[in-house]
Amino acid sequence: MAGGSVPLLDSRSAEQFEGKAKSPQARVPGTLPGAVLIENGAFYSAAEKRFLPADAVKALADRAGTGDATITFCNTGHLASVSWFALSEVAGIDGVRLYDGSMSEWTADPARPVKNGPAA
Repeated sequence: MAGGSVPLLDSRSAEQFEGKAKSPQARVPGTLPGAVLIENGAFYSAAEKRFLPADAVKALADRAGTGDATITFCNTGHLASVSWFALSEVAGIDGVRLYDGSMSEWTADPARPVKNGPAA
């Protein structure tokens, strides 16, 4: 992550990604530096009440610039588990990982940078 070569996928809302809102679990608003956003609901078909087909999930990932070895995160890990499942198990993308501490763990250390946050 320090080198900026690991794709990071923020699964939260656009408002949280942009630093306009935050979860009570996060110390400050914003997102991880270098992260891209795919809101968690984008992986579902509301009409069919299920995940999108594999090719549609893969297309979302491609448009966002994520791929193999992506790390998904949210506030505490629960939303990120859905995006992990969509990318890894539905779309079959290799090496997708889940940052279970997510923003609550990341922002607990004031020395860690936050994009779109107070100092952004």
